[in-house]
Amino acid sequence: MQQESHFLAIDIGNSHVRLHIGHFDGKKLNLEEVYQFRNQQVFIQGHLLCDLINIYQGIKNGLFQVGNVLKSDISGIGIDSWGVDYVLLDQNDNMLSNTYHHTDHRTDGIFEKIFKIIPKEEIYHLTGIQFINFNTLPQLYADLINQPWILKEAKSMLFIADFFNFLLAGKKYNEFTMASTSQFFNTRKMEWEKTILEKLFIPTHILQTIIKPGKVIGNLLPEVKKECNLTDDISVIAVATHDTASAVAALPLEDKNTNVYISLGTWSLLGIELNEPNTSLASMAGNFTNECGAKGEILYHKILPGLWMFNQCVNQWKIKGLWTSYQEADHAAVQEEPWRYFVNPNDKRFISSIDMPSAMKIYQKEKGRTEHQNIAQMIRGIYESLSLNYRYYIEWIERITKKEIKKIYIIGGGSKAQPLCQLTANVTGKELMAGLPEATVVGNLITQLMARGKINSWEEAKEIIKYSFQFHLYKPQKLSGCEIAYSEYKDLLT
Repeated sequence: MQQESHFLAIDIGNSHVRLHIGHFDGKKLNLEEVYQFRNQQVFIQGHLLCDLINIYQGIKNGLFQVGNVLKSDISGIGIDSWGVDYVLLDQNDNMLSNTYHHTDHRTDGIFEKIFKIIPKEEIYHLTGIQFINFNTLPQLYADLINQPWILKEAKSMLFIADFFNFLLAGKKYNEFTMASTSQFFNTRKMEWEKTILEKLFIPTHILQTIIKPGKVIGNLLPEVKKECNLTDDISVIAVATHDTASAVAALPLEDKNTNVYISLGTWSLLGIELNEPNTSLASMAGNFTNECGAKGEILYHKILPGLWMFNQCVNQWKIKGLWTSYQEADHAAVQEEPWRYFVNPNDKRFISSIDMPSAMKIYQKEKGRTEHQNIAQMIRGIYESLSLNYRYYIEWIERITKKEIKKIYIIGGGSKAQPLCQLTANVTGKELMAGLPEATVVGNLITQLMARGKINSWEEAKEIIKYSFQFHLYKPQKLSGCEIAYSEYKDLLT
């Protein structure tokens, strides 16, 4: 048996940042959460911004705590985060502005301007990335329109995880899986598609060298070590920095041809693994995306609403003193009458709404739906909305890929939402496996273990994950009124 080794995963999520130590004895991977803190976006002067200063201070506080737990013997640090958002640095590597959060409204209508310069079909053929307002491409074009002086002064662009890797190790790279989310990365050639930026007069010199997961970026900077009371040299390792890619890397699929995954957190990433990108017109019509995975595979999926609506509701309920607990809320939700309160969660108003309960009520009134009257009804409506949406897009995947989907895997924090998991099994009529609430952390750690030669292959990694973690099986149950509800739901999409 191997001597136990210890690696640190820093998972930067939209709502929380968590630091986990992975303890690996050669057979089993155990997780120990040593620090977490809230990641709260800041709404200022009509815009939603990322609070990167708070995140960095929190990471350093966490590293100090890690030093107290282990003192030494940390074999590596890996950072993952959400995709698409970025930091622009000047020639002295100083931040040029605060980073906008991808749900900010500044990109509304931007694609219409882009399509006047580059046809939609050309962008999709080159990148395979779905058209959604928060992609990096429309964000950069919004910068060009609204604050061109920023891009004029910019010398480097780093995605969120890249930026924190730079702060810890002092070296600038763009990691492969994260770069693929940008909408100016060619997923066939596996390189930057600079022609898209050039046609839009967005500077290409801001792009960094692309590195693959598993590369050692460098050691923790001396000043960071000193501030965090760490003594040994610790390697900062590039993992699959896009949190979805790390999460899917941890997924022990039985058969990638008949299994779909839902990485469920703030967003739902519903998809299937492919050997090469699908950039067909049918795929573009479905607005599916082709991103790169940790193993070099294509993660063919649709970015759909996840627990963002739920989380925004909880924020409002906490402010008003109405929130109790997730367990109590879920229990009350399943008691409510079904199929009365669902909405189309893809509606644009839900992406950037601060007061989600009010936004849902306005939508229900506009569409002639029953308006919710309490928290339980609202939660029931959100869960039903998500499960119906999953069914709709699983059927899309079956049509486009000509594959019959037999099983669904839900991973990520949303795998703990038992009513949603059971509803999804019921609505789709498919078996569902739910587990790995910390899938992103596990994928992060597995990549570090492989980088250090502790695990020799992805097949070996798959067996270690199955041995180390449990999944819960949900079998589909027939629900009265489900087919009528699904028909009504499809009407909401038109």
